[in-house]
Amino acid sequence: MACRDRERGAAAVEFALVIPLLLALIVGILEVSHLYNSQILLTNAAREAARTLAISPHSQSAAVSAANSAYPAGIDPAGSSIPASCTEGSPVNVTVQANVKFLTGSWAGFTGGLTLQGKASMLCEK
Repeated sequence: MACRDRERGAAAVEFALVIPLLLALIVGILEVSHLYNSQILLTNAAREAARTLAISPHSQSAAVSAANSAYPAGIDPAGSSIPASCTEGSPVNVTVQANVKFLTGSWAGFTGGLTLQGKASMLCEK
């Protein structure tokens, strides 16, 4: 009976040592997945803004609106580069930027978030 109790105690200690590592691994996977998804959405927002400018070359406000609708959290206009217009046959280069908050928040020691950029380029049409 005493041997069985020692084995249970050893299993409990092993579990207590391993569970924080497993939880840290799971939280890390979630954070990286969230950041990767945000990067894909930002690149799509830049592509939508570039497409809008390529189709209607003098509509910067429509391009900003297209980028904001493609990235629901909202882009950072100060760090973004969306040209006012483009000329036919030349490429329009768009860069959008956003500050992405971490899922775990400040309880895990991560504060502020991370600034990500999405870039796209398209040829302007008539």
